[in-house]
Amino acid sequence: MEQAGQAIYTALRDDSEATNGIRALLGNTTTTPYNVYHADFPTSFDFSPSSGTAQGLITYHMVSSVRDNEMSRPSIYVFQALYNITVYARALTKVEAVHRRVMLRLHNMRNVTVPTTLAWLHNVKLENEGPNIFDDAFKVHYRAAFYRVWGRDDNING
Repeated sequence: MEQAGQAIYTALRDDSEATNGIRALLGNTTTTPYNVYHADFPTSFDFSPSSGTAQGLITYHMVSSVRDNEMSRPSIYVFQALYNITVYARALTKVEAVHRRVMLRLHNMRNVTVPTTLAWLHNVKLENEGPNIFDDAFKVHYRAAFYRVWGRDDNING
C-alpha cells in the first residue's frame, strides 16, 4: 500500500504548470519537496517569508485501510485506503484554489501514475471535505479533504 501513498505524493508534488499548478499555487516552484509533506509540516515553516511571497503547503497521510480478503490470493491483496489531504495558506481563496487543483489531479486517477509494477491503483475519488478552519497560532486557514483509493498490492512479501 505504500505505492498508493507514493503515487498520491508524486501527483501532488509534480504538478508544475506555470500559473495553475500546485507548486505555483503553494509559492514554491524551485525546491523539493515543493511544500508537499507527509503527515506533518515542518515546525519552522514560514507562511509569509521576508521576500513577501505568501506560501502555503499540503500535508497528506493515510488515515485507514481495509483489505478485501474475499478477492485476495496469498501473493496479492486488494485494498481500500482513505487519505487525508490538508491544505494550509494565509488566504482562504488560496486554500480553495489548491483544493480544486488537488481534486483535478487526483479524482478519477486523472494525473496519478503507479510508481511500480508491483501494485495497481484502480481509482481515487474525493470522499468528503471538512470545514474551513482558521489557526490563530500560525495565522493560516486550512481545510482537510479525504480521498478514497482502491488498489491492489502484488508485493506483500517485499
